[in-house]
Amino acid sequence: MTKAELVELMAGDGGFAYAGFCGDRACETAIKDETKATIRVLPDEEFRSPTQPTACVWCGRPSVSEAVWAKAY
Repeated sequence: MTKAELVELMAGDGGFAYAGFCGDRACETAIKDETKATIRVLPDEEFRSPTQPTACVWCGRPSVSEAVWAKAY
């Protein structure tokens, strides 16, 4: 998933987005501020995507985890 795809998904009908996350609080805050989405879960290995993301969806730095993002309603 790209930054543009995350923004578009959250601006539309919303849903769950699996994406790389660098672990930086600044990225987490920026995503929330721009999309209203927050981390719902950092999935255990058995629930992660088949191909692990290598870069943060927001800043492009190496990801430390895959995160599931969604908006609260």
